[in-house]
Amino acid sequence: MKTYSHDFDITSHKIQSLPAGVSISESPRLHQFMNDRDFSAMRMRELSPTELEVSCDLQRRTFESLPDQAATHKLHMKFEAVDTEELKNLEISVDGTQGIFKVGEGEANHYQIPNDKKLWESQLMIVCKDGKYYIRDLGVVHTSRIKVDMNTSIQIQQDALIDLGKVVHYHFDKVTHSQAPTQQPSATFYVMRPNSSDYVIEETNEGEQDPPTLRARPTWVSSDENKDLIQKEIILEAFDQKPYFSIGRSMKREVQIKLKAVSADHCNITYEGSKGWFISESGKDKVSSNGTFVFMKSQQQMQNHEPSDLIPLHDGMVISFINYEIRVNLEKKTGEAIEAEDQKIRQRSNQLRETANLAGTMKATTPHHTIEETKHHDVVEEKVEVVMAAAEAQHAAAEYEPEEDHQV
Repeated sequence: MKTYSHDFDITSHKIQSLPAGVSISESPRLHQFMNDRDFSAMRMRELSPTELEVSCDLQRRTFESLPDQAATHKLHMKFEAVDTEELKNLEISVDGTQGIFKVGEGEANHYQIPNDKKLWESQLMIVCKDGKYYIRDLGVVHTSRIKVDMNTSIQIQQDALIDLGKVVHYHFDKVTHSQAPTQQPSATFYVMRPNSSDYVIEETNEGEQDPPTLRARPTWVSSDENKDLIQKEIILEAFDQKPYFSIGRSMKREVQIKLKAVSADHCNITYEGSKGWFISESGKDKVSSNGTFVFMKSQQQMQNHEPSDLIPLHDGMVISFINYEIRVNLEKKTGEAIEAEDQKIRQRSNQLRETANLAGTMKATTPHHTIEETKHHDVVEEKVEVVMAAAEAQHAAAEYEPEEDHQV
């Protein structure tokens, strides 16, 4: 809704030419939408003096949340690559006594990165759960990634997206295995969707099983590069004698990608039964110049604008979004410190239950409404009592979180 302190000058905004059958109303009224199923259901009324006295605070701000228990470590996130000098070497610290810690451009984040409109309102969130830290990507336009280095590897899952050198993205639309991977995430082995069970196992026919197969196609190429120099399709088959594939600009690589920003020996993809397919930069003399990254979200999650899964954070992990890179450092706490923080969390939880001020939440007290729903040409009338208690409103605000995270 836009309001004006003076009469609206329609002449400066009026469209001069319209398609046939379309006209402009200088004084629109709701009855003009009476033939529209959704708009015709709208009802407007004037608030009573009593209702006008109810405060309604729509100010965006950070919210307080508590974990189920204190984290065993302190979390430090240091900016290593930045867009602005003011953030260089800056460190974000989280003590593990907050359930959720958000980072982004908007003022409702616990840590705000100012003056960067490429960032999403909330780019990512750190979740403290079961004494450990997890990260969840919330970005939409620019999503967050995990960087691969010489000491770590990342599992390639169905529908994964991988960035090579920040100049080409490959979508892995076929990922098959000889058996379901069983390796758990660790400080050297990352999994973007730890709870996923969508592993595709190659079928066995007459005692013969086809080799595990990987297929990837490019979804984006930087305008600074020549698109004709990339592999239009990558197909890898992991036979017993050849489960390792090198990728890079050099002709010596099994998969050659002739882009300037891709290193001669950029990265490698390997298949192991317990780990499945995974990408790494291990076994080289040095890391690639422009990096190898795996997106936290699958392509389907990106298309549906869904947050990523909860991904465990590990010491030394590098988080990347847009042109930022943040390195994770976990500092172990003493047993006494953990016990003291657990006690504070319990005390604060009890205080919130007893003294939480919910006066600013909205409570519908309107009597019964009749909702008309048309389905398969049948009109079904049902009366719905709209009564949302303050506690229910608070619960509804958190319903975007999957059920597994409700204990946060």
